[in-house]
Amino acid sequence: MNQVPDRSRPKLSDFGMVNKLRPAAAVPRPVVVTKTPNSSKRIRKPTWLTRLRLVLIWAIIATIACGVLAVSVASQRKEISKLKSNQAVDDETTQLIARVASLVSLPEGETPTIATVTDVEKLKSQAFFAKAENGDKVLIFSKARKAYLYRPTTNKIVEIGPINIGSNGTSTNPTGTTSQ
Repeated sequence: MNQVPDRSRPKLSDFGMVNKLRPAAAVPRPVVVTKTPNSSKRIRKPTWLTRLRLVLIWAIIATIACGVLAVSVASQRKEISKLKSNQAVDDETTQLIARVASLVSLPEGETPTIATVTDVEKLKSQAFFAKAENGDKVLIFSKARKAYLYRPTTNKIVEIGPINIGSNGTSTNPTGTTSQ
């Protein structure tokens, strides 16, 4: 018996194409268009260019999100530093009150309003500020109706004077002039 080879399926060598085939990766992939079973619309599968665009869009979104986060953190740090500076001011006020209290008896149960003399020439006409210098501190106790002029450079009380607070909302400063 002679065996005859099965020729039902042609081989590539039959067509002379064995050496002409390229690997699948080197061939550009065509866009595959498919139809959904329920509609007549075509759906395109993404190509490498579409994927690149998506990656770039997400990179931009991530960059913007990082920028927003950085600005948020910076503003929170700024608020924290403000709170610390307010605490420093409160500590300075407490130290000033303690220094003045060591020199003279201050009214109890009241926190004074503190001001700093910055332009002594404008205040020289007022009797309370006659001996004042730039940098002096004024402690005003509104309930006790007293004002203290303190000089931090020499650690001395320069002047003590009364203040008058009117019933109609006007107040009289230690020199006797009225302000609203």
